[in-house]
Amino acid sequence: MEIDRSIASLPIGVFETDINGRLTTANDAFRALALGGGSITQGAAPWVNAQPAERSLAEAAWQRARETATPFTFEFRLWKPDGEVMWIHVSTQPQLGTNSTITGYVGTAHDVTDAVVKRVLSEQLVGLLDVTADAVLVFDQHGALMFCNDGARELIGVNEQTGLNDAAAQMFIQAIRDQVPREVTTSSTSNRWEGELGFRSPDGIMRTLSIVLQIVRTADGVISHYSAIARDITEAKQLQDELTRQATHDAMTGLPNRVLFLRKLSEALERSRTLKRGVTVLFVDLDKLKDVNDNIGHAVGDQLLNTIAKRLVSATRPSDIVARIGGDEFVVLCDGLGDEHVAMDVADRVRQAMTGQVILQGIEIFTSASIGIAMATPALLAEESPNDAAVTLLRNADTAMYRAKQRGRGRCEMFSEEMRKTDRERAALSSELERALATNQLFVVHQPIVSTHTGRVAGTEALLRWNHPERGVLTPPVFLEMAEESGAIGPIGDWVVRQACTDARS
Repeated sequence: MEIDRSIASLPIGVFETDINGRLTTANDAFRALALGGGSITQGAAPWVNAQPAERSLAEAAWQRARETATPFTFEFRLWKPDGEVMWIHVSTQPQLGTNSTITGYVGTAHDVTDAVVKRVLSEQLVGLLDVTADAVLVFDQHGALMFCNDGARELIGVNEQTGLNDAAAQMFIQAIRDQVPREVTTSSTSNRWEGELGFRSPDGIMRTLSIVLQIVRTADGVISHYSAIARDITEAKQLQDELTRQATHDAMTGLPNRVLFLRKLSEALERSRTLKRGVTVLFVDLDKLKDVNDNIGHAVGDQLLNTIAKRLVSATRPSDIVARIGGDEFVVLCDGLGDEHVAMDVADRVRQAMTGQVILQGIEIFTSASIGIAMATPALLAEESPNDAAVTLLRNADTAMYRAKQRGRGRCEMFSEEMRKTDRERAALSSELERALATNQLFVVHQPIVSTHTGRVAGTEALLRWNHPERGVLTPPVFLEMAEESGAIGPIGDWVVRQACTDARS
């Protein structure tokens, strides 16, 4: 039986089979495509040149199609003479006789190599996307879900269903619309955006997602579809926040530390330059904490510090920043405070809050504090950068606090330029004291001790003196406290004992 001439000249492979699926006729295109250009062999199937395994699969598919009266389609591979693989797609439809009985089949064959290669690559990519823990989603221009991987199903909560009916997918695309800058989606030139997105996952936890959003547009700039890759960085973000908090906060009290305080102070001074607002720093030193640690124990001392920290926060304004910068040293940043009288009132209120009795572990402890106050001046802001001015202001408050301790503790002192001068002189004198012992500037004088009963000398008292090259002879009240602070008191004390003994022998 010859195939119709009009069909024979078609570029598409066309063939006819009997009711058993054996070839009866075929056009030249089919023979060139599926039979290698050869003629039809009696009893051969359209897939006669396929691999044995694929021929078996084709026969099984043919039988199922006949039994279920469904259209038959099948794809199989052929090898070209040059060794390349070619995929053939075969499909058939029944031919009916006069009494509507099937008399045979007519079919077509196509070279679908490119389509199969793309489909296999697509399946491989989908498999690869399913392996990653990142969520990968594709939405059309209306926000309907077109594709999602396993990561998206787990992280976002989307299901296999595509379209506009998936509630989780709609929540995710709405989060993108709400949180991604509007110009990214409205501008015809913006095609990519990376950033962070807040999204509530199926487990009810508010998560932070790292998002890469790709917007695919047509040639005229109209959005074709959205592609999004989302990674859960909640734990990493929390860890980073915790590390940042640890780096900028005191571990014991939870208050900001020196690093964060100086940063906030610098920012306040920067604002003060333009807004002309006052900035005040209070330097608070807890009196006699060392006595508590030495006599009662460091555990009680730590509890006392926590109690004092809470009192300090309660005594300040909500806008003030309270920080702990040393063992018994706290500082308060009062942004917007530029009046001396108000600053003194605030400092006195803090002092009163820290003064009184505290009972810890059944032990009654009396607490007090010395407070130094320093206020930013226009000259300071004009002469120094905000960072340098912050360090200077903190140092000034420390100087004022030291003056408060000198005058009897448990009081407040406002920093003045006279204090700055005294502080510089004190620093210079402390440095000179380090050299005094080595350069033999120290000497001992002896005060006789006379017995009131006999009127005779019973002994002598050795008194330390410093023969300063510029200031003359200085007595211990001038320099002894500096020696204690610098640690030079030990070597000086040893020298005094040796010198007194040497003098006694002579």
